[in-house]
Amino acid sequence: MKARGQASTLRFRAIREKNRMGEPRKFEAVVAVVDDDPSVRKGLERLIRSLGWKAETFASAQEFLDRLRTESPSCLVLDLQLPGLSGLELQKRMAAAGSETPIIFLTGHGDVPASVRAMKAGAVEFLTKPVKEEDLSKAIQEAIERARRVREEHPDLRDSGVLIAIVDDDASAREGLGHLIRSLGLRVETFASAKEFLDRPPGEKPSCLVLDLELPGLSGLDLQKRMAELELKIPIVFVTGHANIPASVQAIKAGAVEFLTKPLEEQELLKAIREAIERDRQNRRQHAETSDLRDRILRRSGTVG
Repeated sequence: MKARGQASTLRFRAIREKNRMGEPRKFEAVVAVVDDDPSVRKGLERLIRSLGWKAETFASAQEFLDRLRTESPSCLVLDLQLPGLSGLELQKRMAAAGSETPIIFLTGHGDVPASVRAMKAGAVEFLTKPVKEEDLSKAIQEAIERARRVREEHPDLRDSGVLIAIVDDDASAREGLGHLIRSLGLRVETFASAKEFLDRPPGEKPSCLVLDLELPGLSGLDLQKRMAELELKIPIVFVTGHANIPASVQAIKAGAVEFLTKPLEEQELLKAIREAIERDRQNRRQHAETSDLRDRILRRSGTVG
């Protein structure tokens, strides 16, 4: 690949190949590309599609954050220097939000300090332009393999009928958590406050609520109490950067599934969500059985009368 100044001559040789095992891919991977150079985006998109992956391209970090997608990318190919938020700043925001989307930096302006910062912050690779096609392809395939393992380790979460609600006043946290949960095929609704969540239009009840502790207005614990008063039985997973022992004890005693502190461990969060979904299924079964029993009693009473 040419450096930025020579991007107009960018060409990728088409690669037509199966995955390493020669087997059909078990899920559709999405590779996101963030680069302000349109010719680079076009070339990367062509390469990614030639490998059999779906590609989404963005001209800035903010465009990537603002874009609402039904699923989170399996891998992010990220330029270092971008208008507005830089690549490193985007990486920092995603990490703060709990997102563990594998990031591959690809830049024509790399240096040792930047590469060290990126790798220490969790990037899976740091490549400089011009890059060998084989090196980039290998990095993307390894990142996608990591995403595939996460999905296969949590097969019970891959249920398109499940809705997860997130309440957090930090926009980047909502984005990161949403990306992670959507990557498993689950649907997500996000809210910036407890009031916004309580005011949501009547309809489908979420199977799990991922809830921040400190919120404007009603706190997370206040919302938990209010939900109990309303008999709104939604399993709660608390996720907070402001944990304390009394709050955690109060939350668990009031029925929370889990109380996690930031920065999050992806596996811990997914385990808690899985437990919440299973608890919700049990609650729904119990409610259905109770309703059925009540209906039978009412029918018998009507018949006898």
